[in-house]
Amino acid sequence: AWRVQPDELLFLPGVEPGFNMALHAFVQPGQSVVLQTPNYAPLRHAAGNWNLPKIEVPFELSDQGEYLTPLPALRQALKGAGALLLSNPHNPLGKVFAREELLAIANACLEQGTLIISDEIHAELCFDGRRHIPTASLSAEIARRTITLMSASKAYNVAGLKTCFAIVQDPLIRERFNKALDEIVADGTYKKISSRYFAFDIY
Repeated sequence: AWRVQPDELLFLPGVEPGFNMALHAFVQPGQSVVLQTPNYAPLRHAAGNWNLPKIEVPFELSDQGEYLTPLPALRQALKGAGALLLSNPHNPLGKVFAREELLAIANACLEQGTLIISDEIHAELCFDGRRHIPTASLSAEIARRTITLMSASKAYNVAGLKTCFAIVQDPLIRERFNKALDEIVADGTYKKISSRYFAFDIY
């Protein structure tokens, strides 16, 4: 039930360039980048590509064997943070966030004015009756503070195409994100700038 308009889509050379580009565009020098651990290695390394401080918040293992977000620790980590790098569904845990947990994470970001950069590339790989909930679908306010990154590459095994799309529903954030894309793409080629995630030989 997430309604997305065509003009809210931006097309990118991959999810990794997408979250690196978002950090470059929106996180100021000295602001921290928060993520939950364990996590996908390129997400863990992304803050370092821009010399940004990183705060890792480990999941807590419950007695039932579920990995849960320690909300007090997350709220503390988000103070003054520029962005939360969210993996939803989670890689490598295979965790599909329940609505209540995802809403608590997103609301904690709203409380601190932290941008949510949500890597949702595994959205179509849910099993056992679990259902992926897009972070930006939780509320209009959360959607305005979320950049969602998606691709067919994982579910349909087309990673070699090096394509993805971002869904950015806030017009001002979309414009700023698109300007960051313009800094990378010129005349159909990708510029080689400071992050290795933009060094693609694609024409």
